[in-house]
Amino acid sequence: MESSLRAVSYISSVPDAKLIAACLDGSVHVWKFDSNLARPNYSCETAHAKDTETTAVAFSRDGSRLVSRGGDGTIKCTSQRASRI
Repeated sequence: MESSLRAVSYISSVPDAKLIAACLDGSVHVWKFDSNLARPNYSCETAHAKDTETTAVAFSRDGSRLVSRGGDGTIKCTSQRASRI
């Protein structure tokens, strides 16, 4: 069985009770504090190029968008509605 552990490069939380993690493999994960925190409520394994470090993550002020910066030289913006964050 393969481990599902991820090396995290950046963590942030937002006022509406969410925790967001940027990982060294290019993925982004979001947990809601009112969940059991065992598994993310939202994951994007392909947020950035595979095996490139996602170096920063943040939610917009209104909480409607998730922004991430990857080691592949890109900045990506995901809407909360589209991703069900």
